[in-house]
Amino acid sequence: NSFTACRGTLMGVFRLLEDFGGAGWYLPTPRGEVLPEASGFSVPGDLDRREAPAFSYISTTGVNGHGYRVWANGYRRAINMRTGVHTWDAVLHHHGDPDALFQKDPTIFALIDGERRLSYGRGVGRKVEPGDPSFQDGMKYRNLMLCTSHPAFVEMNVSYFSRLFDAGYTWAGYGQSDGYQPCECERCREMDGIDPSWWKGIGKDWNWDWEVNTHVNVPVAERLWAPLYEIARRLYERHPDRKLIALVYNPTYPPSRRVKAFPPNVAVELCRHTPAYLGAFSAFRWKTVYTYWFGTYRVQGITPKPLTHRIAEDMRRFRDNGVMGIHSTSGGEIWGLEGPAYYAYGRLAWDPDRDVDAVLDRYCRGVYGPAGPVMKAFFDLLEERIAAGDALQTPEERRINQEKMHPQVYFPAAYPETALAQLEGLLAQARDLARGDAVAQGWLWLTDLQFRYLRIVATGFNLQCRSEADPTPDLRRRFTRVAEERWTFLSELEDLRRDEARMRDWFPGWELYMKNAPSGGTMFGRIDHLPPFSGV
Repeated sequence: NSFTACRGTLMGVFRLLEDFGGAGWYLPTPRGEVLPEASGFSVPGDLDRREAPAFSYISTTGVNGHGYRVWANGYRRAINMRTGVHTWDAVLHHHGDPDALFQKDPTIFALIDGERRLSYGRGVGRKVEPGDPSFQDGMKYRNLMLCTSHPAFVEMNVSYFSRLFDAGYTWAGYGQSDGYQPCECERCREMDGIDPSWWKGIGKDWNWDWEVNTHVNVPVAERLWAPLYEIARRLYERHPDRKLIALVYNPTYPPSRRVKAFPPNVAVELCRHTPAYLGAFSAFRWKTVYTYWFGTYRVQGITPKPLTHRIAEDMRRFRDNGVMGIHSTSGGEIWGLEGPAYYAYGRLAWDPDRDVDAVLDRYCRGVYGPAGPVMKAFFDLLEERIAAGDALQTPEERRINQEKMHPQVYFPAAYPETALAQLEGLLAQARDLARGDAVAQGWLWLTDLQFRYLRIVATGFNLQCRSEADPTPDLRRRFTRVAEERWTFLSELEDLRRDEARMRDWFPGWELYMKNAPSGGTMFGRIDHLPPFSGV
C-alpha cells in the first residue's frame, strides 16, 4: 500500500498481464483500466525475461498517490526516502518552538536588512494557519531563514537527520528554505567572502543560474556548502550506510569551490539538469534530479506542458549521466491533455530508449479505442504547438526564472487560430470514430472539456494581440464574448462537482483542476488579472 517499494514481483505480474493477457492501466480510475474478460491466456513455454529499471525511483507529486494504477506503469520509489527539499523549517521545529528559540537566542535566525526576525515580507517566515498541510505537521512557521554560521546550526541538522535515519529512512533530503535570503552577519560573510551589498536591489527574483546569468559573476554560497560538509561528515560517522540528498537550487546552483570532496554519504538533487549542470556536478556519485515538466505555475497554467518526446529526451540524458532518481513536481491535474506524458514518463523509467511513438500509440489505442490513431495525431500536433510557444521565451525571462514567460506571448505563438482549428478537427474525427464505444467516449469527454478551456484562453489572447494593432468594435464584442465563455466554463465546472460518479470515473485530478481553474494557474500561469479575463 506504500509508494515506497521495489515491487519486482508485482511489476513482473503487470508485464505478464499486459504483454500476454491484453491488460493495460492508462488512467487512475476503474475506467482507465483495460482488463479483457478471458478464462485464460497463453505464454511461450521458454519465456525467461528479466527487466531492470534505469532509475531507482521516479515520482510526480500529483500522480504518486493513485496506487497500483500508476505503479503498473513504473512509478515507484525503491529507496526508503524522506522527501522534502526545503528542510530548515522541520530542522528548527525539531530543535524547539521557534518563538521560544527566538526569545532565547535571536542570532539563530538570519540577519536581513539589519534585523533578526522570525518573519519578513514576501512569504519569509510566514505564519502557518489552520488548514495549511504544514499545520497538521506541527509547523508554526514556513520559509524560516537561518544563520548558517551560528554554532548550533550544524548540531540542529545532525540531530534532526539522525532522528530520521534512526527511524529507518535510508535517504533524506536536505535544503535551504525556499525564497532564500542570505544572512548579513560578519561570520556568514567571511564564509563565502561576499559583501551583502551584492544582493541589495536584486530582490526575490534573482536567480543564481550561472548558465544563463553569464553577464555577471554569479557568487558561490559557501555559507551553505561548508555547513553541509560538516553535517554530512558527522552523519557519516553515525550512519555510514545512509545518504543525505543536498538540494542544488538557486543559491546552491554554483558548486562549491572550497569543498573539494564531500563525504561519500552526500547525494545531490539537481533542479537544473542541462548538460552543463550535469557536468558541473559529475564528481558526485549519487545524483538525482528535480524536474519542472508539469505544474500550474508554468505559463501554460492548466493547459498542457511539454509532452512525451521532450520528457524522453531528458530521461535519456539523465540515464547517460548517471542520474539514479527523478522527481517531477506537481502534475496530475490535466489527465485529459497530459495523460500521455504521465504514462510515458513511467514507461520510460524502465527503458528510456523505448520508441516514444510506440508508447504514445499504445496509450491512445488503450484509452480512445477506435479513435486511437487520430488521437495520436492530436497529441503530436499538441506537442508541436507547445514547443512553438516555449520557443519565444526571452533570455532575460530565463535569467529571472526558467519558467517565466508572458501568457500574452505564449498562447498566440502556441495556438494561432489555424492550429486551434486543426486540433478541433482532429477531436471531431475522434468523436465520430468513437461512436458506440462508451469508454472511448468517456475519455474523449474529458479531453474535450480540457481542450475547450485551452481554446477559450488561447482565443482570448489571440484577440488581445489583434486588438492592440486594430481595436475595432467587432474585436471588442468578441473580447466580451470570450470572457463570458470562460465564466460559463467555470460555472459548468462547479456544476460538475455534484456529479460524483462522473468525477470518480472520468475526471482524475478534478480537485486540482477545479482549484486552479478560476485563476488559470499559479505564478506565471495566472491569467485572471490579464485582459480579457481580468475580473472573471
